[in-house]
Amino acid sequence: MIRLRLRASNAFESWGIARLLRTPGAYSHVDIVLPDGRLLGAHIVPGVDADGEPVKSGVAIREPDYGPVVRTMDLLYPASSVKTRHFHVEAYRQTGKPFDWTALVYFLSPYRVRRRWQETEGYFCSELVADLFKTCEVHGLNSDFDQESITPRDLLVPDAAKWEAPVEYPQNAGFWCK
Repeated sequence: MIRLRLRASNAFESWGIARLLRTPGAYSHVDIVLPDGRLLGAHIVPGVDADGEPVKSGVAIREPDYGPVVRTMDLLYPASSVKTRHFHVEAYRQTGKPFDWTALVYFLSPYRVRRRWQETEGYFCSELVADLFKTCEVHGLNSDFDQESITPRDLLVPDAAKWEAPVEYPQNAGFWCK
């Protein structure tokens, strides 16, 4: 079973991304949940690589409580133990790659210049997951996802994943998430 965690934050930029992308539940970020409970994903928050070396931003492993999270929802994708292990091994191999700032510029720009996320050196959170799904042959993307950008919304595929009930963190809620 492959487990992803969607996250909503009280940070203004998170709120803006979620609203701009029209993601249900105001989720603006996705991470891979590792077998030990830590999270692996592409983010601007520091973490560590697969060898435990510090990573300033980009693809890294982080503790499950990193950042000002106000809501999470896990998505469970059926996969054999072999395919799940392959997925995690490939995810570990991506640690240390840079964050794809061009994705944020693309999402925030009123001008949609042509962009192919598969041709960038780094990753935006959902780009990492999409690339791993493709590499490991896991069914988990909307069939009509945008080839120029991929967002957490594109991972909400009812026939591919089981959705767990959202978990709220009201102590972290701020103006932007109300």
